[in-house]
Amino acid sequence: MADSDQILRDLIARVDVLEQENRALRHDRTTALASPAIAAPQAAKLEQLSRRWVLRRAARATAATVVAGALVWHDTRDTIGGHNRQNTYTDGVYTHVVSTSNWLDAKNSGSSLYPAVKALSTGTAPGILGENSGGGIGIRGEGNIGMHGISNVTGNGAVWGQHTGTSGIGVVGDGVGTLTSSVLGRNPNGSGVRGDGAVGVHGTTPITGNGAVYGQHLGTGNGGGG
Repeated sequence: MADSDQILRDLIARVDVLEQENRALRHDRTTALASPAIAAPQAAKLEQLSRRWVLRRAARATAATVVAGALVWHDTRDTIGGHNRQNTYTDGVYTHVVSTSNWLDAKNSGSSLYPAVKALSTGTAPGILGENSGGGIGIRGEGNIGMHGISNVTGNGAVWGQHTGTSGIGVVGDGVGTLTSSVLGRNPNGSGVRGDGAVGVHGTTPITGNGAVYGQHLGTGNGGGG
């Protein structure tokens, strides 16, 4: 920014000089036209040279201004932050890539209308892609509900888990407490939980006397069926 400020100061000084020279030239032209000693062809030639000189100098000043504006725009595109720098507050960031060597911190001050981070994809690419090459989690959600998925497309899942290795689980749920479940499926008109595969549903338990698969009907009907 220091170089850009100096360029702007130089441009302002040049414009001031141009204005002074232009005033002096107009004064000379007026004096020459008023003098009977100067013939009409000479006056016309002087006027033509004056216009060419002004246009040429104005073009140079305009080009320099455009270059300075490009330099200022270039300098203000990037915002650098870190532990040893002051925080930067803005209403919006529109960019091609956001890169950070540590973390990107986005906060919502309490509004229930706007998310802290919003990503929009208008194609088939994901709105947010989380990658972790160090053996950790790609995307993690923490809150009253850690992760909430919504879909309005018929036949699609709101949350989808896919394992692309040779052996692994698509979705894992770990619950805590004797009256809760690791995975809960609710559907007032269809199946709460459905399993499709070589084995549709597989249940295991190490507790003596407990069932690996347990079904309870809260109305009139069977707890389990096959």
